[in-house]
Amino acid sequence: MTYALRYVLAMGFGVGVSVLAWMYVGVMHPIFTQVAVSGLVPDILAGLLGGAVAGAVAPRHKIVFAVGVGVVLAALLLSFMLRHGFSHGPYRPVLLWYWPMYLPALYAIGAFLTRKVWRAV
Repeated sequence: MTYALRYVLAMGFGVGVSVLAWMYVGVMHPIFTQVAVSGLVPDILAGLLGGAVAGAVAPRHKIVFAVGVGVVLAALLLSFMLRHGFSHGPYRPVLLWYWPMYLPALYAIGAFLTRKVWRAV
């Protein structure tokens, strides 16, 4: 029972921290709102912090669980972006516009960095 609760909390806290970090860092400077490499800074920090929290709270298989959370979040964000037909114009690179595809790897790195923070007893 405790393990299941920790997995649910890990998913909720990981996604919550990602969204809060993305919102907080995104408004710090106008350069982070542009579609350029500098615009990926909030997304990278959000993925790393979300993966770190998800990996720290999950009881076992921290990296695999964090990657799973990253895949689910990326799939939801990409489906929302594609469903609502965001126009990225002729000059915006696809790798910068569809940034959610980086989330699984960033979640994995964040979980890897915190894999020994909280061990199940």
